[in-house]
Amino acid sequence: MEVIELTVERRNLLGKKSKRLLEAGYVPGVIYGHVDSSIPIQVSRKDLKEIIKKAGFSRLINLKIKGESTPHLVLLKDLQRDPITHKVRHVDFYEVAAEEKITAEVPLVFKGESPVVASGVGVLIYSMETLEVECLPADLPPEIEVDLSVLKEIDDAILVRDIKLPPGVTPAVPLDEEVVRVVRAGEEEIEEEVPGPAPEVEVVAKGKAAKEEED
Repeated sequence: MEVIELTVERRNLLGKKSKRLLEAGYVPGVIYGHVDSSIPIQVSRKDLKEIIKKAGFSRLINLKIKGESTPHLVLLKDLQRDPITHKVRHVDFYEVAAEEKITAEVPLVFKGESPVVASGVGVLIYSMETLEVECLPADLPPEIEVDLSVLKEIDDAILVRDIKLPPGVTPAVPLDEEVVRVVRAGEEEIEEEVPGPAPEVEVVAKGKAAKEEED
């Protein structure tokens, strides 16, 4: 089990006052889940950026609060972003219990090459980029590999049931859900263009003044 380290601080500025933290280079956040009560925190924007890159939503984080001896084993659960700048304005961490199963979205990594795609006859249509799984925190994989080389004919598909998962990890979605399929090149679904409304044409009535101007 790979665990990533992160150090944060307890947050004293709450509500609208937390805007000051954003201006100072911090992001307000909260720890909830297997804690007696939610813990307001603040994290350096620089450190949070690294955690998002390294951990995403599928790797465990050993979160330490400055000045406190007990760390928190958490998952990054939610990011609230500014609708204009897309900068993170708030972060949620969920504390897990080592003996209790969790569900998490794990990235799918597609490996290998489909022979029919390599020949130029087929193309791949992806239905999933992540897979929701259930497992104990210690068994949570950082990623799940999908072997594309098994797709040998047009209309071959890989379903959730076909993915090899590590021991202790089970899908949290129906087994017959499709992950990826091969279709004949040129037959992939193309979104139909929907004609938009006719452009508005400004009509200016020629009044007496306009008529006189033409004359």
